[in-house]
Amino acid sequence: MGAASSERKVKRVKGGSVRTETASIVREVPISVYLNGAEYAVLMATPTDVTALAIGFLLGEGAITEATVIDGIKVDRREWIVYVSLSGEFDSTRKRGLVTSGCAAVALFKGAFELAGVRRVRSRLRLSANEVRKLVSRMISRCDTYQRTGGIHSAVIAGRDGIHLFAEDVGRHNAVDKVIGLAHDMKDFETKDKLLLCTGRISSEILVKAARAGIPVVVSRTSPTDLSVRLAGKLGITLAGFVRGGNVSIYSGMQRITD
Repeated sequence: MGAASSERKVKRVKGGSVRTETASIVREVPISVYLNGAEYAVLMATPTDVTALAIGFLLGEGAITEATVIDGIKVDRREWIVYVSLSGEFDSTRKRGLVTSGCAAVALFKGAFELAGVRRVRSRLRLSANEVRKLVSRMISRCDTYQRTGGIHSAVIAGRDGIHLFAEDVGRHNAVDKVIGLAHDMKDFETKDKLLLCTGRISSEILVKAARAGIPVVVSRTSPTDLSVRLAGKLGITLAGFVRGGNVSIYSGMQRITD
């Protein structure tokens, strides 16, 4: 089992004092994803929930869909390689190479989202701004690694009844891949009445991941990009940002979040 952080000696200089301390630092390793025996991508990520990371990444890429049959998954935790065996429908042609922890992880086509296989999200979910604030507060209360390291992102899939899935990673898109991968592994888990909560900024690739997962509401403590706002409108997703204190800023799909 991988750990999210490691301990390192650091020299602290503050004012006129100097001292040596032990500090927790978030881990980042190259994780290779093999698809039917061939290397598909190398993800720079935190080595936790690596199976979910691989599956969530492949779903977010559109390389696999709900119709894809996963025959088996094997993880080499010494070399950090995830071997995924598939049958049925999958696209093995879009080999990605290295995906850094700060890089957009979804292949998009300018102005042609149909080519990426993204469908509009349909959902009857309605909730209040106060419910959104409470869910974000619950997510933050679980961010223990962030409290120790200050260098990790968290993502959550939640419903009106609370948090269902939690994951963290040095990369914000990796954290999203992990919770989506965890959801995929749960039998009969419905996403059409769920929210995706993130600690990092919401960019276009996060919106596409949410749409492919069928999640109708995406929420962040920070900002969305202008493209993510435009995409949210096209994809039928409610997008809210700057959820902190008493604030909730709703950029798209405003009908789903009431006062």
